[in-house]
Amino acid sequence: MRLGAVVLAAGQSRRFGAANKLLHVVDGEPLLARVLAAFEGLDLAEVVVVTGYQANRIEPLLEGRKLRSVFNASFEEGMGSSLACGVRSLEDAGLDGLLLSLGDLPRLKRQHVASVIQAFQRKGGEAIVQPRFQGVRGHPVCFPKRCLESLKALSGDQGAREVLATEGDSVVFLDMDDDACVRDMDTP
Repeated sequence: MRLGAVVLAAGQSRRFGAANKLLHVVDGEPLLARVLAAFEGLDLAEVVVVTGYQANRIEPLLEGRKLRSVFNASFEEGMGSSLACGVRSLEDAGLDGLLLSLGDLPRLKRQHVASVIQAFQRKGGEAIVQPRFQGVRGHPVCFPKRCLESLKALSGDQGAREVLATEGDSVVFLDMDDDACVRDMDTP
């Protein structure tokens, strides 16, 4: 299956305070660099990082990686706007599915992303696969091709929740052994 990934790195980190949380150093490296490492070495057709707020400070973290960045000029509108921007940038990639991830998951590792991909493949690429830990839904979420049009239509700050709700019966939860898929970084 041909899979792509969109990593959201456009937000203003308001809950984090004055600093940009994606640049916050965790165990010796910037938070976003840690998340991007979780997508490296996997058989993904393309990884897109959506930038926006302080893009000039985020872009250096992307150099030397097998990915491309897309600037969302409407990043201030919210997560839905950034998600749609990323998905639109992959319109011509011929994808069978798309991983969607937040850029602020400090404990996310390659094996977590690989587990989601494997579960998606086991379901024949027809189910939405969402990791969860102790009942809490997390990221990355893998969406089948049929959801891409709905994801491209998102706007504002709604994110993918609406798509997940609409597709309710086709969402498969992947229970994880640790909290890496749900532990984000909203406070310093």
